[in-house]
Amino acid sequence: MRQSFLMFGFMLVLLISGPVQADAARPQPLPLPPPIAAAQDIPYPGVIRLHVDATDITRHIFRVRESIPVTGGETITLLYPQWLPANHSPSGRVDHLAGAGR
Repeated sequence: MRQSFLMFGFMLVLLISGPVQADAARPQPLPLPPPIAAAQDIPYPGVIRLHVDATDITRHIFRVRESIPVTGGETITLLYPQWLPANHSPSGRVDHLAGAGR
């Protein structure tokens, strides 16, 4: 009886420890990034350049280039507006903000 109890315990240990060792060999997910801080309305200390090419107004095409100078090594988070034209709620999609790859 004692031998069967020891064998049962040994088998139980193998069953419990087996999957743990197998999971350690599998790829593990990366940790989630830290949450983005809430947006703040503070003046930008630098000069943002904005170049608008409105030479194709007959087709309502405007090309816009914006340069935001930052110091190297800084962490910067750029947020896009969710209130896009013709939306009646903050549900704008970033792919509707500009043309794809143009």
